[in-house]
Amino acid sequence: MRDHSLEMQKTPTRTAASWAFVIGFVLLAVFSLKVFSSFRNSKPKTTASVTPGAVVTVSTARADYVSLPDTVIATGSVAAVDPLEVGSEVNGLRVEQVLVEEGDRVGRGQTLAVLNRSLLEAQLRQAQARYRAGQAQVSRALQPNRPQEVSSLRAAYAQALANATQERSNLKQAQVTYRNLQLTAQRYQKVLGEGFVTIQEAGDRQTEVDRQNFLVSAARQRIQSADFAVEQARQRLLLAQAGGRREDVEIAQASSQEMAGVIAQIEAQLAQTVIVAPDAGLVLKRNVHLGDISSNTKPMFVLARRGELELRAEVTQSDLIKLREGVRATVNYAGKKASGKVWRISPQVDGATRLGYARILLDTGSALRPGMFGEARIEVGQHRALTVPSEALLGEGGDYFVFKLEGTKAVRQPVTTGVRNNQRVEITQGLQPNDSVAVVGARFLSDGDKVEVSDKS
Repeated sequence: MRDHSLEMQKTPTRTAASWAFVIGFVLLAVFSLKVFSSFRNSKPKTTASVTPGAVVTVSTARADYVSLPDTVIATGSVAAVDPLEVGSEVNGLRVEQVLVEEGDRVGRGQTLAVLNRSLLEAQLRQAQARYRAGQAQVSRALQPNRPQEVSSLRAAYAQALANATQERSNLKQAQVTYRNLQLTAQRYQKVLGEGFVTIQEAGDRQTEVDRQNFLVSAARQRIQSADFAVEQARQRLLLAQAGGRREDVEIAQASSQEMAGVIAQIEAQLAQTVIVAPDAGLVLKRNVHLGDISSNTKPMFVLARRGELELRAEVTQSDLIKLREGVRATVNYAGKKASGKVWRISPQVDGATRLGYARILLDTGSALRPGMFGEARIEVGQHRALTVPSEALLGEGGDYFVFKLEGTKAVRQPVTTGVRNNQRVEITQGLQPNDSVAVVGARFLSDGDKVEVSDKS
């Protein structure tokens, strides 16, 4: 058996020891917390006694006068210097061949397209047959005319006289009507200011006068034609009555020569079925396809003569007077550059926009194409300008500023800029000569920051 009285004596002793351990641990923890809190509260006091240093170390430069180029900046579109429209002079023929494409370079006289010749060749054969018939008439004119031929020519002469008489009667009637319309129009003009007729009515009367005047002129022309026909008919009758005379031969020969002219015209049209380049150049547009019908009102091709292109740049009136022909220009486009020279300046300025044009001939070999947009920079001289290094200028979109140094303090100073080059930028407003501005490190500054200058200009 275990001795229960001994266990009962040990239990109170263990309990007292446990409680003593717990109380000691708690006291140690409280002491540790007080020590840590005291250390933490004392740290800010030590930090607050430290003096802050400079925000940014910068280099500086002074605003100074230098010579900068006067540059005229103008924008515009690229176009051909001398565009050539090439087409057919013959209507109604089918296109059989198209031999060039857009972008091709062609030489003077090079074939661009070919038209169908069959219709013109048929007309040529017909004209040649009529020419041979005219030659036969010449031979016949040498022989006496038969009585029935004389009668026919006499009737033709009488008819020509009747036609001429009728045309003169028509002229008299047209003249009477013209005079009446003139009087009516004059009366309308007199009462127009009194409000009895409208401007439209007065205008209509004048229009009728103009139309009738045209009819009178046409009647006179018809009389001239009728008289000419009478004379022709009379000559034919006289020749027929006189028999085979030299005049008959001459008339027949004239008719034969007329057909010879028709033949020459058709042969020229046959030559025009081959469409050729009038000069060397670059094909800009091809407006024709196989099977199209030719028309002398629609160009088939548009060429840039000699492949020359220009930038037609709009220039303000103040800049236009600075330009002169022959000065060089740099054209910026799509992140690239091309060179050229001003070869024409517009003689007048648009009254609405106050803009003129500078035509800049582009150097051969540029990648510019007609219709592309470009910006031209044209140097027209030099001028003295107050400038700072380009690195000192901050901002964008026209809202520019620099950090001006006042002792060890950087002050944000708005400025207005002018001409720039790779190293410096003109300041037209905001700075005075010898003002010191931050350069390297300026981008890290704020208004009012204290700075340390690494080098003094």
